[in-house]
Amino acid sequence: MAAISTAHAKGRVMASERPPFEFGQTIYVATAQAFSEDCVPCPICAGKLHVTLTLGDGTTTPVGCEFCAGGYSGPKGYVTKHGPSSSVVVSTVTGLTRGKFFDDNGWHVEGTGHVSERVSAGNVFDNEADAEARRGVLHAAAAEQSRDNFESQFKRAKGKTTWTVGYHRSCIKDLERKLEWHRGKLSAGRVA
Repeated sequence: MAAISTAHAKGRVMASERPPFEFGQTIYVATAQAFSEDCVPCPICAGKLHVTLTLGDGTTTPVGCEFCAGGYSGPKGYVTKHGPSSSVVVSTVTGLTRGKFFDDNGWHVEGTGHVSERVSAGNVFDNEADAEARRGVLHAAAAEQSRDNFESQFKRAKGKTTWTVGYHRSCIKDLERKLEWHRGKLSAGRVA
């Protein structure tokens, strides 16, 4: 394959550089993501749809589970847990682009099966063994990311539940105070 020249920003032609792959060449792309979904019982309410919160004064308050509740719908008893998935995609090179779209001025390869990768990301290989090794590294990183995401959601849900109870208790106290005031205004005009 002929070398591809690139123009320098000042209009000079840079030295030719061969692309890392050739058109029609088989490539192996390692991929991983932390988006594979699995429904599991809610780890906070254990599928019971509510939790009991013990307040500082020892009183207990049952409240709907915030972790498995989706928006305005009530608790479901299960949550969608995202986990890692990874694969090695076999593709054929259909396009090569040099740097005009990327900050690193590196090669971008496109291939069959909707493959579009920056070569500098280190996920495109000319053999399956190297791609499989990289897939393992990417899978471990995706597993860690999905674990961190779930722990963060879990921690946030616990805080949200305590905030919800505190908020509603505060509203009840405020409404009771207002109700007492209004009752007092109605009974102030009565003669005993």
